[in-house]
Amino acid sequence: MIQNTKYEVMKFVEQGDRCYKGSDYIQGQLLAKYVQSNPYLEKAQIFLWITELVKQVEQYHRCKGAQPYQYVNPYMMVISEEGEVRLIDAKASSNTSLLTVANKQVIREHFLPEYLYDYSASDVDTDIYGIGKSIQYIFAMTLPNPALTKWEEYIFQKIVRNCLNSEAKQSYETPQDILKHLPKMKREGLTAMRIMRTIKGN
Repeated sequence: MIQNTKYEVMKFVEQGDRCYKGSDYIQGQLLAKYVQSNPYLEKAQIFLWITELVKQVEQYHRCKGAQPYQYVNPYMMVISEEGEVRLIDAKASSNTSLLTVANKQVIREHFLPEYLYDYSASDVDTDIYGIGKSIQYIFAMTLPNPALTKWEEYIFQKIVRNCLNSEAKQSYETPQDILKHLPKMKREGLTAMRIMRTIKGN
């Protein structure tokens, strides 16, 4: 059983075309740990998490003048008790232990491009690569209900391919480009309640 933990995460406030970053404390579980313990998830929830993830990376880039978040991987994302995915505040001193985990060789090798040895040389392309690898990880660790359609599989495979290959003809320059291609599903209230009960129950 994985216990909920309090994490310092980023909070974004939209004001017109501008975006401001703040911090928030939430109870929840790291995404990587959550999907390992709860692989049977509703498809709508998975779609929403992926959309929220990409949107938050995009918001971070706008707040920081296109500076990279750097640590885009499931070990730096939290599933809150409300069933939302939130990015860990990598600059917060309270998250030092999480950065230590993210910098482990096995994590770096999986979520960083081969040409990077650590996160210090990360750029926007690295964040986009991390989004692609995180999407791969989520689908590798879960069994969506209902299952993905052939069209959805094709779309996500294409998105991941374009995220991982910056030289591809249809590669992404910004997270906003990814948002335009993501399949959309609405999460019903019942689904939200199920997720909340599952997280609180763990």
